[in-house]
Amino acid sequence: MELITTTPPDSSSIVIKEDSLEGGKNYRLVLFVQTTDGTPGMSAQDISTASPPTGGTCSITPSRGIALETDFNLTCSDWKSDSTPLSYQFQYQLENGLYSMIYHGLNSTVISWLPPGKHAVKLIVIVIDRFGASAPAINLSVQVVYSL
Repeated sequence: MELITTTPPDSSSIVIKEDSLEGGKNYRLVLFVQTTDGTPGMSAQDISTASPPTGGTCSITPSRGIALETDFNLTCSDWKSDSTPLSYQFQYQLENGLYSMIYHGLNSTVISWLPPGKHAVKLIVIVIDRFGASAPAINLSVQVVYSL
């Protein structure tokens, strides 16, 4: 249990570490106790984790454009999940390595301008179900210049 929890074994509660349980799986948490006079007891709790969205794609068009002028079309399609609605996060990487959010919401298509990049502007798209389970991040890149 030490591998997946942040609480000590003698705690009266349990905290499971983030990302330590696999999505789309069933788990059973079983607790065995013994009172000070030796009477045993047991309790079990079944836990089901949400499956992340699967099977979709995301893209950006055009593949090259002018900074703060070209309308870039970011689109995700064909994502499947038992836990809808899905939400979409579109972000681009700043020069300092941090990310700036373009959009976060229910629309699977977004039109946006982008800043220029020294080489290519890196984008990340994350598809999330209604419970917060997310598909692996999708990496995209596009060439954004000051002028063509």
